[in-house]
Amino acid sequence: MTTTIRKKAGRTNKAAATTNKYTKPTKPDTSLAESSPEERWKVIAVAAYHKAEQRGFAPGDELQDWVEAEKEIDTLLFG
Repeated sequence: MTTTIRKKAGRTNKAAATTNKYTKPTKPDTSLAESSPEERWKVIAVAAYHKAEQRGFAPGDELQDWVEAEKEIDTLLFG
């Protein structure tokens, strides 16, 4: 007995595509590194916010949060 698998036109099996251990690794997303200064600023602002959140939004260390976030994001983007 032979089993046939039929696919509907235009549809893909996303589960199989994401769980296949033999898929070729993709390149890292460099779109942010190539984006505008405004986009970089937005990403740094979000990272600084999360740093402030982690320390309970205590006042007085906002600049330190920003500087650390900027260093981390630039390291991720530019190595």
